[in-house]
Amino acid sequence: MADLVNKTEGEREILREQKSDDTLQLLFEQAQNTEGDLTLEKPTRFISKNGVLYREVLNQKAPEMSASYTQIVVPQKYRDQLMEVAHDSPQGGHLGIRRTTQRITKNFFWPGMYQQIKRFCQSCDTCQRISSGRDKFKAPLVPMPLIGEPFSRMGIDIIGPLPKPSRRGCRYILTMIDYTTRYPEAVALTNIETTTIANALLSIWGRTGYPKELVSDLGTQFTSRLMERLLELCGIRHLTSSAYHPQTNGLDENLNKTLVRMIKSYSQQHPHDWDIKLQQLLFAYREVPQDSTGYSPFELLYGRQVRGPLDLIREFWEASPGPEPVSVTKYIKDLQSTMEMARNTAQEHLATAQQRQKAHYDTTARCKSFEIGDEVLYLTPTKTNKLQVDWTGPWKVIKRHSGVNYSIYDEQSNVEKLVHVNMLKPYVNRSVNVCMIISGEETGTFPFWEGNRKAYRSSEQVKVDEGLSQSQQKQVKKLLNKYDHLFSDLPGRVQGIYHQIITGDTPPIASPPYRVTGKITKCIEREVKEMLDMGIVVPSSSPWASPIVLVQKPDNTIRFCVDYRLLNKVTQSDTYPMPQLDDLLEKMGKANFISSLDLTKGFWQVPMAPQDQAKTAFRTHAGLYEFTVLPFGLKNSPAMFQRLVNKILSGMGDFCVAYMDDIGIFSSSWEDHLKHLNQVLSRLKEAGLTIKASKCQIGNRTTKYLGHIVGCGSIGPELTKVEAIHQWPIPKTKKQVRSGGESG
Repeated sequence: MADLVNKTEGEREILREQKSDDTLQLLFEQAQNTEGDLTLEKPTRFISKNGVLYREVLNQKAPEMSASYTQIVVPQKYRDQLMEVAHDSPQGGHLGIRRTTQRITKNFFWPGMYQQIKRFCQSCDTCQRISSGRDKFKAPLVPMPLIGEPFSRMGIDIIGPLPKPSRRGCRYILTMIDYTTRYPEAVALTNIETTTIANALLSIWGRTGYPKELVSDLGTQFTSRLMERLLELCGIRHLTSSAYHPQTNGLDENLNKTLVRMIKSYSQQHPHDWDIKLQQLLFAYREVPQDSTGYSPFELLYGRQVRGPLDLIREFWEASPGPEPVSVTKYIKDLQSTMEMARNTAQEHLATAQQRQKAHYDTTARCKSFEIGDEVLYLTPTKTNKLQVDWTGPWKVIKRHSGVNYSIYDEQSNVEKLVHVNMLKPYVNRSVNVCMIISGEETGTFPFWEGNRKAYRSSEQVKVDEGLSQSQQKQVKKLLNKYDHLFSDLPGRVQGIYHQIITGDTPPIASPPYRVTGKITKCIEREVKEMLDMGIVVPSSSPWASPIVLVQKPDNTIRFCVDYRLLNKVTQSDTYPMPQLDDLLEKMGKANFISSLDLTKGFWQVPMAPQDQAKTAFRTHAGLYEFTVLPFGLKNSPAMFQRLVNKILSGMGDFCVAYMDDIGIFSSSWEDHLKHLNQVLSRLKEAGLTIKASKCQIGNRTTKYLGHIVGCGSIGPELTKVEAIHQWPIPKTKKQVRSGGESG
């Protein structure tokens, strides 16, 4: 708000901006033709006071008194800033659309303001994260498939820890239910270690046989290597529910609720003997008909109703002689007929019950889906305190597994999750008119031509291992001098290869630029001028346009970047695979001599296809420019560059590896190493690539490569990373433990 007030010069500034705003010219004409008073039929009009445009509105609360109030018509320049004050500031309080609109319309107006305020509030990052509960629209119910064979699919879960342990120390219950007959099993446990769970499962399967499929949640007891090995040996397919979506295993969840209620009732009189009576409680569950099937689990499993306490009482009262004896053949035939009829009827009841449940559930449901590449927010159900935000992200959708399950990925934390669609909601990006400065560590993701350094071509800055003998160092110097022109601070230019951006029939996308301050403006002008001088960019008249963003580096200097997120969304993906880091390190780790080369601003050495240069265009306050070379930030840049490097170094896999612009040469003997270095440098020379001398190391016994120390038969992490782990404080609270992620 202070910036808004300080930048204006009162009435003169508003008048000047109103006159120069094309969106207000029609309103000025209406103000000149205003006649008569305000009425209920005509409650608004535009007027001019001292040259300033106002909107006069009839007070609907007291129309009989002809009371009215005026609103300043806001020029386009100040609209976003006014909405920030009304919504984002501490005095704005991040209130909803209706209240934010009421606050602004009290004093201001502009054409299309209601929709603009709505979009502004909907795209507020803070409001999207802290909104309580799930998204108001849930996806339609997807019923589980009906299973016809008893014990072919079973669901398992764990109850506990129970507040009152038994005399034998049991605090947990492993529950299992058959999806066909609804027949339950349960085992009381003292702990829930994987070995204990495995032994309990084997004891149950000793009575039921091995199922074909087993449904569980993502508990560590069910997803451990031991459990997966056990299921593999038993020929069981393991199905897991997505995170925080217990409805997938709803049968077992309902069994747990019923069983806990039964145990709680029994524990009122015998609080420490519930594990002894557990099987009797299961008998009660098995004996009662299920609403979904119309039969009891006993009937569907055995083909008859078992004798229970009430049957004994009836037999005692009736004193009946009992059923007549029948032959074994007739009994088996009747049993087969009864069980077939019961199971067919149960299947019909299940199908009807599922349809009824789906119809009831879908009354408040709405189809929702996401496309690969969409940005979403993910609901975090567990809270440590009331001020913790509910929604995290934005995450990127990377895979769709079914109509309701998605894999999402967080680029900052490098975490991937499988979640149900009801745990997601779309993230709305705001195209703000403010300076975008992002603080963060230097990651090398974007190029930046630092300062006004003079480009030079020399190998003098290459670091040669001091452990080499004098003769070996002379041999290296001689070889480097042979390729001295390869080492340059200016990027080279590959010939005959171009990068294409395939967008299909998508119309051009033009994003507005972010507003910047005077100090930042000078930085942008300097960087654009240097890229123009190098031929990296040229002036453009493209219909495409992406905004630039400025990243503050650790040394407080600014990094020039382009925000290509919208262009990336419509670009056809390049599926060329990136190398496996473990494979590269394993090759290099066995070597006795290792050298590493770093290409100079690797991406900038690849020219853009002429027909696609226009798509790389970016906007600044000074104009529109486009790249003549492959810019950083495009989704396919890594794959394109990796393909290029692999092609240049093809046939050298026995002594050379490359991860994008980081090239490693490794050999078992010094003579071979000189030959290998010569071959690699020769290939780079033929391709027209240049190397950054200050980042090259030659002839090391061990060297740093991609965050590891490799060489002489060993592979290990960098010492700085190990030291950071040693210095990590011991967690003392639950929150600190959770901050360690999976390691916690």
